[in-house]
Amino acid sequence: MSKLLAIGLAFAVVSSCVNATETNRKSDELIQVLQYDVQIQMFIDSCFEGAVHTSPEDLLKSNPYYFGGYNPDSPEWPRVVDIYNQYYERACEYVDGELFKKTASDEFALALSNAELNEAIAFYSTPVGQKIVKASARASKAFNEVAQMQYSKYFRRATILFQQELADLVRESQLKDLE
Repeated sequence: MSKLLAIGLAFAVVSSCVNATETNRKSDELIQVLQYDVQIQMFIDSCFEGAVHTSPEDLLKSNPYYFGGYNPDSPEWPRVVDIYNQYYERACEYVDGELFKKTASDEFALALSNAELNEAIAFYSTPVGQKIVKASARASKAFNEVAQMQYSKYFRRATILFQQELADLVRESQLKDLE
């Protein structure tokens, strides 16, 4: 009896693994049909476009000493701009397309059955489904652009307030030390 139970349990585990593998394969296929590569590339591009929305000159407006006193009139300014651009390149390296796709695929595999994945793949493979995928990618790009512009605007404002409040705190502390 215990041999029969062990065989049944082993069969269930193997069957579950095979089913999980099939589900993962299907969720990977859905990620491909949904063109996540295109969306991820747009996300990476929008990260780099952040440098355009927050230029070194913009940062100088909020704090003339942001770059250690260097400004567009400094002979070192081109190097400062290069360093700033490298900063954005490094900051945008966090976007790992393969990791993002695997994460999304894992979530689809958890949320949808094989039958549901097959239905989604079938629908999004149709001309209407592909139109929705492309429209969704464009909407996502537009959303990212608006978000980046808003972020830049509010980030500059927040930076100015932060610097002013910090300067006020330093002055208050220095006045207390004089008393």
